Amino acid sequence: MALNQPDHRSCRIVIGLKAASDIDPPVDAATVLASAIKAELVGLFIEEEAMMDLAGLPFASAVSFGASKPQPLTPDTMKQAMARNAMICQHALSTRATSAQIKWSFSRRQGSAPETVRAALNAGDYLVVSGQNHGFGSYELMDELRSRSEERR
Repeated sequence: MALNQPDHRSCRIVIGLKAASDIDPPVDAATVLASAIKAELVGLFIEEEAMMDLAGLPFASAVSFGASKPQPLTPDTMKQAMARNAMICQHALSTRATSAQIKWSFSRRQGSAPETVRAALNAGDYLVVSGQNHGFGSYELMDELRSRSEERR
């Protein structure tokens, strides 16, 4: 290994996931990166506290394409929806990682997205998120990524 090249043998590619609808681009990108540098894929499904708070409001309802009218949104229905989304995300991650012969893991965590992602990252990790930035503002996300890259040095 050349002197200025980072050692990728122990790094992980952490994928922050919140919804099954936006899983393909980040998982595809993370799989390509993990395969190229021989890293582990780590799926992190974030159950947002804010969504549970929303579901607890008495006027909360959900509108779906197949329903003719809004359905009541409760903490129980939100938990069920999050569990379904997590299963879809885990299946997509495991399918791609297995196909690419990449070591992988998956976990579900509750909390706000920025804090949950920060807590999951180790110094040598790479972070892949969807276009939604997981609750980070653009500047906050860039500051977080800069601080992580400085830790790597």
